[in-house]
Order: sequence, then C-alpha cells, then structure tokens
Amino acid sequence: MKGALFIPCEKRKLAKVSSVNADVIIFDLEDSVREEDKEKALGILVELLKTYENKSNFMVRVNQSKDFMEMDALYQIGIRRFMLPKSENSSYINEIALRYKDIRLCLLIETPMGLLNIEQMCQVKGVEELAFGAEDFCAQMGMINRADLLLPIKEKVAITAKAYAKMAFDTITLEIHDDNIIKEKIIESMELGFDGKLFIHPKQLNVLESINSNDDYEELKKIVKIYDNSSDGVLVYNDKVYEKPHIEHMRRIINDAKQ
Repeated sequence: MKGALFIPCEKRKLAKVSSVNADVIIFDLEDSVREEDKEKALGILVELLKTYENKSNFMVRVNQSKDFMEMDALYQIGIRRFMLPKSENSSYINEIALRYKDIRLCLLIETPMGLLNIEQMCQVKGVEELAFGAEDFCAQMGMINRADLLLPIKEKVAITAKAYAKMAFDTITLEIHDDNIIKEKIIESMELGFDGKLFIHPKQLNVLESINSNDDYEELKKIVKIYDNSSDGVLVYNDKVYEKPHIEHMRRIINDAKQ
C-alpha cells in the first residue's frame, strides 16, 4: 500500500520535507494556500525544488488555470508529476498533456461531474493515477462523509482505475491521533482495491508502515515457489486452496515489495 502525503506550500511546513518518508510527496498549492498567498507559495516551492536533483517522488497539486503559470514554472525546474484538482473535463486534461512532454498526471476526482466523466478522462495520454477526494465531493453532493454512503463511489473510482491500468489512491483520513481509527481506514482502502492512500500528517504514514511491514512476504514467496514447481493448476497449502488468480496477486505484492 502506497502512501502519498500532502504538504502545504508554506515555508515552515516545507522545511520538514527531507524528513518525510512517503512514497509520494504532494506539494499543495491549492486548498491549503490562501488565494492571496498563492504566488508567494509558488515562488517558495520553486526555490526549494531547485535544491533537489531527484524529484521522481514529488508531485504538485496545482490550481486550475487557463494560463498554466504554475505548471510552466514547475515544469522548467524538472517537475513532471502533477495532481489536477476537481478533474472533470477531458479536453482540459488533453490540452495539458499536449502542452508538456513526458507529463504524468494524477486526476483528483472530487465532483459528481468528475465521477461521470472518469472513463473518458482515463483515456487521455499522460494520465497515470486517479485519486478520490471525499471532502469536496460530499460538499457538492450535500451528503454525509460516511464510509457506507461513499462505498459505491469509491468502488467506481477503484474499478475504473483497474480497468484502465491506473494507480488508485483513496481519500484522506482526518483523524491524526487515534492509530486504531487510522489503521481501520487504511485497511478499508486496501480491501476496496486501492493501491495507495492520501495522507495529511506524517503520523498517519507511521501507521501505514506498520501495516505494510506485517505482510509476510517470505511466506508469499514460498507459496508462489511451490505453485511454480507444481504441475497442478490448484495448490492446497496449509488447508487453503490457491489458484492462478491468487498466485498472480501474490506476485504483484512481492514485486511491489521489491520496488
């Protein structure tokens, strides 16, 4: 399970970037920055990113804009991964994909229109990831942010991502103190088929790390090896039955662990 941490583009918060242990660091120029501070925040972020040679695990959530000022400035210093908030228009996304070479886009689905257009947007070149944003979605719908009510919406995002071979990140969890609640939400995302989760605090990443480290990869490798060395299509091991789909799923987990 991958962890993607939002970091507001504010000088004090950005100073802690080097200590963050996340699969993806999302520098946020959108919701966490006041409108009057956005230009200043962009300048601070650009100067910080210039000090990093390897930017492969950096992503920036930019503001929707027709002049692409933010993306131009960030692209010039080597940023290639961008999160597009409130994604709902494939024409706008295609314009971005054509404007920038080797762009890698994460579409944040947080509006009803975005959910309706999700398949169309997935077909745009450069789109690699989908993420679900429950807070804005619920606000637009006028609905309660509750797990059972969001289930069909999350399933739609996760299923579409799998169908189009995209990574899928589940929405943030507001809880930052109770590890049990954080763990419950992470496991819920895993069970729905999401590849990762969005986080807003480093403590949440610590819970994710504890969950990931509990997976017995050596046992999975052992099961896969026994299956590969067998001529049967079905493996019975420790009173459990494994077929090809189970084995392929184990292979994916093992490969992710190696990466």
